[in-house]
Amino acid sequence: MNNEQITDLKNRLSYGISPALATPLSGYEVKTDVAVDLATWLIEKGSKGLFIGGTTGEGITLDHDQRKRLHAAAIPACKQAGGVAMVHAGTNTLRDTLDLTTHAAENGADIVSILPGYFYGLADDAIFDYVAAVASAIPETGLMFYDIPHMAINGASPALTKRMCSEIPNFVGIKCSQGNAANVASLIEALDGVRFILTGNEKLASGLQMLGAAGMITGLSTAIPEPFIDLGAAIKAGDVAAAQKAQRQINRILALTPDGKRIAFIKKIATERGFPVGDPLPPRPSTDQTFWARAQLILGQ
Repeated sequence: MNNEQITDLKNRLSYGISPALATPLSGYEVKTDVAVDLATWLIEKGSKGLFIGGTTGEGITLDHDQRKRLHAAAIPACKQAGGVAMVHAGTNTLRDTLDLTTHAAENGADIVSILPGYFYGLADDAIFDYVAAVASAIPETGLMFYDIPHMAINGASPALTKRMCSEIPNFVGIKCSQGNAANVASLIEALDGVRFILTGNEKLASGLQMLGAAGMITGLSTAIPEPFIDLGAAIKAGDVAAAQKAQRQINRILALTPDGKRIAFIKKIATERGFPVGDPLPPRPSTDQTFWARAQLILGQ
């Protein structure tokens, strides 16, 4: 992968939302037909791409075969609808990450994203070696670093970011879910002008794009993409008032989330909208509440 190809991906994703696809489940089994329907709908609604098997997608809690099954169904559905297919393939071992990464690339993923190893703390040199090893296995596919240190322990430092930009040809950038805007700004500054950041923080989505994030990957947008699509369009047009309105709608919908039930909240709304994605995998709790009618009222204001 060369800089021109990375720039093309950046352009396709900029000023837009790429929902973190909710994984449709029946028990512990992926419902591939629903995954295809949801993926297609999200792209046809105006999403730029999809982030498959991420945090909202419960990727690290699925067994290896189910992750592959999800990827094999959702990647072509996303691409056939015209979206950029991004797959999270991170695990806690290099062997398993390589297996999922090469499988995703073989199934047509445009970008594969990996966590830098989680639970165990790692120095930057160890993280770089891990990322470089995975990237070298898929030289024609983009490799994205998934920066979510509040959950994974390890994250991207500015120094590590600069090194990945300069030494890994198919490193495309960072999916950054940090909530500290100053930290995100430091990572944006560390980029080389070609690579890019997609922000995962929903409450700060407008501000982080003003700081230079190219676009968004968020969990709520897998169920309610509309205000995120509006937000990206407003920022692209320089319409501050419209961007502020969309951000207020997003934040008010997020405030409906029951404590400790974020994934259940998102999956419930998707189900209410006609996509039976099921409940989160245990031990994450489910919910009997309904939310879509209240969210619609917010969107109408």
